[in-house]
Amino acid sequence: ADRTIVIVEPCVGDCLPTDAPPTPTHPTRFRLYANAPNPFNPTTLIRFDLPSKSRVELHIYDLAGRRVRTLVDAQDYRPGAHQVLWHGRDDAGTPAASGVYFARMRAQGFSAVQKIVLLK
Repeated sequence: ADRTIVIVEPCVGDCLPTDAPPTPTHPTRFRLYANAPNPFNPTTLIRFDLPSKSRVELHIYDLAGRRVRTLVDAQDYRPGAHQVLWHGRDDAGTPAASGVYFARMRAQGFSAVQKIVLLK
């Protein structure tokens, strides 16, 4: 009693922002979580928190700094917890090679990077 339990369900396909109302208690700061699972094959879930309505960018980069995949391209998200699924493919739909990648998120002056490992 008197506590809040948050259950995060994995999404099917690339997750997009929803029009669902924000939860009564939303995050107090921006945060990009480590993906799960990590290492992964063939898909991984990338989660992030937003304390306020924000325009979000989320991209995947290789070790050379080349953008491999755009997961979120300047979309407005409501405050709260969000998740995006990466299927280990580049923007052309080609499976990415095994290796280390980086997820980079930007929102409202916030920027964060997380290391992602794809194993085949």
